Amino acid sequence: MNRLFSSALLVAAIASPSFAEDASTVVMLRNSGGPVIEIVGPDGKSLGQTVSTGWSVALSEGRPQISALSANQALVVWYGPGGAAVSILQASGGTLREVWSDAFEPGWSIQAARDFNKDGRADFLMVKSAGDGDSRSYSCAVAVWDKDKGIDVVTDPVTIIPRCRGGYFATGDMDGDGAADLVFHSFDYGGSYETSLFMLKGHGDGTVDAEPKKVLLLTSPFAASNPVLEDLDGDGDLDVFLPPDDDVADEGQCHVAFNRGDGQMENLKESVDLRPENEGGSGDNFIASALMADVDHDGKLDLVACCTSIPEKKNEFRVHRGLGNGQFEEKGKVLASGDWDKNPLPALAWIGWPGRDAQAPAAEPPTKQDMETWWTALGSAKPREAARAMGSFLRAGAAAAPFLVEHVPPSGALDEERVRALIHDLDDDAYEVREKATAALLGLADVAVVLLKKEMDETASPEVKARLRLILDAPPTGKTAELKPEDGAMVRLIALLEAIDAPETREAVARLVQPNVSIAVRRAAGDAVRRQKR
Repeated sequence: MNRLFSSALLVAAIASPSFAEDASTVVMLRNSGGPVIEIVGPDGKSLGQTVSTGWSVALSEGRPQISALSANQALVVWYGPGGAAVSILQASGGTLREVWSDAFEPGWSIQAARDFNKDGRADFLMVKSAGDGDSRSYSCAVAVWDKDKGIDVVTDPVTIIPRCRGGYFATGDMDGDGAADLVFHSFDYGGSYETSLFMLKGHGDGTVDAEPKKVLLLTSPFAASNPVLEDLDGDGDLDVFLPPDDDVADEGQCHVAFNRGDGQMENLKESVDLRPENEGGSGDNFIASALMADVDHDGKLDLVACCTSIPEKKNEFRVHRGLGNGQFEEKGKVLASGDWDKNPLPALAWIGWPGRDAQAPAAEPPTKQDMETWWTALGSAKPREAARAMGSFLRAGAAAAPFLVEHVPPSGALDEERVRALIHDLDDDAYEVREKATAALLGLADVAVVLLKKEMDETASPEVKARLRLILDAPPTGKTAELKPEDGAMVRLIALLEAIDAPETREAVARLVQPNVSIAVRRAAGDAVRRQKR
């Protein structure tokens, strides 16, 4: 069996999207790379954008995990070499603003958001894996959050899958007792396998049963990539929808199982076939992940499927109109398509949009002492401290702009004497000196290209000529994953200035596209300037 998941398959729960012309209160949040979360209306037009602070904390080169959290809130989670960061964005006043942010221990991932302890706030299902190949193990814990404490893992981790190839995790009140339960299934590598879906009962206080108390919900002879929990028959309890895995006898065939009211499922029934042109075929050719939403506002859940053709390495998002009772139209509407390498699909979520008349309450302006404290934390190597500082500055908004602008270093011209000295060191007798000079010039190649080419044409030294050719031909460096700790505050400063988006902050960002900062900072500033010109 072939498990080829692209980052586009990490799309999380979508709430009530719509493409209807009269559904002006629903918008899509989209990220196609970088820190910007774009806001797109149902007509496809951009309504604006915001910058996710988590990007600068995690130093991620990839897309975030975006999911709808409530009617007008979205959860954005970033994973990267700098750590893991999470923020909650809220639509209000005709814009999107961050209302909370934090970071959490590397190694954990957020798999779902649900109110486990009945305090009216979303908690997080956290998952950590260990091992690789066929011997992965998965541990789960429930974490709660608030604006003062941040994320706090309150349950002891439960190792629910001791040895497997992979697993899928979700939450929902499966047995109708009003408490969120943990639902999961695992799969092994190679050959056909069954999808056995289990539940660990939630107690309503943030804890769930341990693994020995797991309850079998259903056993399906059909492999499924990610079972979806939704009320498909309108009776008030959660049913199960099984999108197809790449190792099934009939590629594309989905199935449903209805809840009897106590968490036990009726026999499986066929639902929509996402690949009707390939009846009965198999062979690791097709896989799909699925979400449910009332896209057309007709009172019936529609299917939002991310379909992957493995041989062609292509993905597409499709919406299949719901017919009720777990059935969907076979022909779907294509929302977006792309290949894994050149044009990967964006991360998506849909939330309600209250309109520009619903103004957000004005925040109290921060004091100078507050901002000095935040600035110190902005350069912290601890992701949690940096995330909270980013969130504090961002929520202060324009009131923090003058303070942030003051911390942008003045522009400076290229130090040509230093560049020539480094070029001279390329021919030094000591290998260590030559290597150090090469590394330094690699960081200046984008701003010193004219000078480097001139020296390469004029030098008589084969060693210098070879090293200059290597420097000029090397791909651009400066990825955020390679960021030095001392540059962390500058990259986060750029994200804040871009998010505030005032004339003085735009000018300040442009000042950072200069040769006297690291290439990582220079690249981050240049990317921000290009985005602001669009």
